[in-house]
Amino acid sequence: MLRLVALVFTLFMPLALIAGDAPAPVTPVTPKPVVVNAAPKPFLGVKVDENASNFDPSQGLPVSAVIPGSTAATMGVQVGDLLRTFNGAKLSAEADLAAAIGKTKVGDEISVDLTRVNGTAQDKLTLKGQIAVRPQVASINTDIAKLREEVLALRKQQDERRAKELSLADMLKMLKEIEDNMPAAVAEFKKQYPKGEFNIQIKIDIVSDKTAKEPITIGNQPDAKLNPGNVNAPVDPGDKPQGKPKP
Repeated sequence: MLRLVALVFTLFMPLALIAGDAPAPVTPVTPKPVVVNAAPKPFLGVKVDENASNFDPSQGLPVSAVIPGSTAATMGVQVGDLLRTFNGAKLSAEADLAAAIGKTKVGDEISVDLTRVNGTAQDKLTLKGQIAVRPQVASINTDIAKLREEVLALRKQQDERRAKELSLADMLKMLKEIEDNMPAAVAEFKKQYPKGEFNIQIKIDIVSDKTAKEPITIGNQPDAKLNPGNVNAPVDPGDKPQGKPKP
């Protein structure tokens, strides 16, 4: 009996497998690689020029450019500065600076010793700050846009200031008009205030260099008079008409 059951089981086993009753094969799962973001690199933000005419390895690296928004810009490094040390490391070549920066991490406190030339004087400065990553392009563009707006605003202020400035000819013309209108103003004042006092004094002394080719004398000097019609014409106090060029 047992042999009969075993025989039946053996005969029907392949049919069961064909019918799909057997367990489905397991597809191996490949684990996803773990992506580790690289640590941000510290960035000072200066360009040095070893080919500059004033480059002297013993004096420091000449700064030819400072990136807006960078660590160097925040610290106050300027074009023309000579970088002598970075965190105490002497800088005689661009490679020295790159090596010194490579030893820092973003957020580290750094110090830079530099020489700043002011005319004939040289100032020794030590600037400190936290080194950061390279500023994003969007940030740089924003800084440039702000700088452009500031420049335009300064130009507008200069144009407005120049518009308000009077030339010598304009000033003399105004003074001449005051002089011409003064008698009528005095008469009107006396009508209202018969016992009043009307006293206005304007002192003008404009004298060119006596060695000039066409010297001028305008103002309160003896025999001098206002000459708004031709400011550049010489005024020779003497027998000749005032405001006329010398023959």
